[in-house]
Amino acid sequence: MKQAAIDTWVLPGGEAEADESFREAAERELAEEAGLSADYEGLAVLGRVTFRNDDHTTWGVLPLFAAEAEPVEPTVEDPDDEISAAEWFAELPPDTRDRRVLTAWLNERFGD
Repeated sequence: MKQAAIDTWVLPGGEAEADESFREAAERELAEEAGLSADYEGLAVLGRVTFRNDDHTTWGVLPLFAAEAEPVEPTVEDPDDEISAAEWFAELPPDTRDRRVLTAWLNERFGD
């Protein structure tokens, strides 16, 4: 998903609701943001993300799930207008957020 505010490609995602697991949140966010459903294999990467705003910095945990979806055209379903595009990629674009973490996982999972 191309995130409009930062003009960067990001994986579909968002916060988990109070009554759902991280995996349930991943399934919901993928459906909400890209109009896709997938078969989930499980947790792929548990990363750390840092957030900065002016002079305040905090961090959080980034769970990424491995899943397989049918290669249908994703659709942007975004009531908040945060997403400007959705696409499939054979290789990660240079302006992908969390590119280092994703590239490391892809190399470990599928080889160079």
